[in-house]
Amino acid sequence: MQLFVVITSILNYTIKDLEQELAKYAGQMFVQVDTGVSTGEEFPPQTGSISLADSDAIIEAVAARIDPERSTPVVFQVIGKPAYPNGPPQAMAVGLLPGREAAYTRAPAASGSAALPASGGVVLGAAAAEYFNVDQVGATVTIGGEAFEVTGILEEQQDRVSNPVVLMALEDALRVMNQANPTALLLTVSNIGDVSALAEDIGSAFPDMRVITQAEIARNLDESLAGTRTFMSLINYTVLAAAIVLVSIVMYMAVMERTRELGILRAIGAGRSRVLGSLLLEAMVLSFVGGLIGNGAGQLLLIYAWKADFMVSGATAAAGVVAAAAIGGLGALIPAFKATQAVPNEALRYE
Repeated sequence: MQLFVVITSILNYTIKDLEQELAKYAGQMFVQVDTGVSTGEEFPPQTGSISLADSDAIIEAVAARIDPERSTPVVFQVIGKPAYPNGPPQAMAVGLLPGREAAYTRAPAASGSAALPASGGVVLGAAAAEYFNVDQVGATVTIGGEAFEVTGILEEQQDRVSNPVVLMALEDALRVMNQANPTALLLTVSNIGDVSALAEDIGSAFPDMRVITQAEIARNLDESLAGTRTFMSLINYTVLAAAIVLVSIVMYMAVMERTRELGILRAIGAGRSRVLGSLLLEAMVLSFVGGLIGNGAGQLLLIYAWKADFMVSGATAAAGVVAAAAIGGLGALIPAFKATQAVPNEALRYE
């Protein structure tokens, strides 16, 4: 049950977290050179590019329809890999124009300033600060072999975008990541209802560009997660089947060891249904307790082994316990039924 709880919790958390994050970025879109290769499964898109000249041209063309304070060329580069499967990176460098920090995150500063300096400084999200082992502004972190001063640490947020962020000036990001061009142009529309129309207009005016909207990212993420759901479900079903077999073996051995005891029960008048019921109840109670222990062990595994920042949900915990009890009953059914078929006189002679 421990594995069942862990797998189910990770999958549910990943799907819910991605849905919440996509909702926060409604009204935004990414523009990149169209290479014919989809990057819509990534959020934010970490592959692809667009030149600064093209970025300036697009911003100038749609200036009246976008929020300039939340529109900027951006560089995305993972620094710290995810701590657990399908999780967010522990640290991600995000290079953008100083003064446009709100294009990516609106998290307030817990210490220092959330505003980027012109060069040489970084603003860390809560998870990124933990990754770099930084707890105060003024500290120095090394990125791409270059030292940067921490000028701000953001308050912890309930999302996978702000917490791992390492905000840095666009020029600094391009230099330390050894990139000639930004990863994408991030645009925020003034009117959220204008997203589709603006995306079409950009595509028509700049045919060599690809516009990635929130809807496309959501659709591609759902398709991408379909395979993950199937794989995780297959593992869960395998775990449940193995648990049934294991319980059957354990109960069979237990019945063999208690043959004489069961014979005495039958000899003093206990009916077959009563013996069957008592064995099934025993197996289900033991499995129920095992399910409770599995929930606790699963949560500890998530926290200490994978350093996850989420808890096992009540629904997942309840499902784990109920599944454990049901597996106990199913696994014990055959051994318990065989125990009721024993002849009392023969069972009493069993050693």
